[in-house]
Amino acid sequence: MSATSRIPRSKRLTRRAENDALRTARRYALIVLLSRGERGVLSRDEGRLMRAHVTAEIAENDAGRASERGQQRAMERNRQRVGAAEQAIREAEQRATNAEDRLDAVRALLETEPEARPDSVEQTLYQAGRRDMAADVRRAIDTHEQEQHAS
Repeated sequence: MSATSRIPRSKRLTRRAENDALRTARRYALIVLLSRGERGVLSRDEGRLMRAHVTAEIAENDAGRASERGQQRAMERNRQRVGAAEQAIREAEQRATNAEDRLDAVRALLETEPEARPDSVEQTLYQAGRRDMAADVRRAIDTHEQEQHAS
């Protein structure tokens, strides 16, 4: 949680407006003081005031740059997260495509009939087992597809 999210929005906006007003007044004062300095009529007190204003501007500028760097780092972290998420999506889509291809291959096998051989006990048992296995696989596929459509 950031520090600003704990402060009510109305107070943040009020504080921001006050800071903007102070900054504007300080900059106008600096313009006047610089102009007096150019003319050589700057008093000692005005010189101290100008130093205080310049110091405040430098501090605000430094804080702004630090904040900007933090935001840039956060944006880079988010870019990396998005990149990782997109890669994970591509991998999941590839796995889904591979699974669909394997499922299509299984379905194709289920639809083929074994090569006819002379009737024997082994052939009869083989065909019965194959039919049972094919029925089990079809039921499993149907159940899986019904669950997928239900979600």
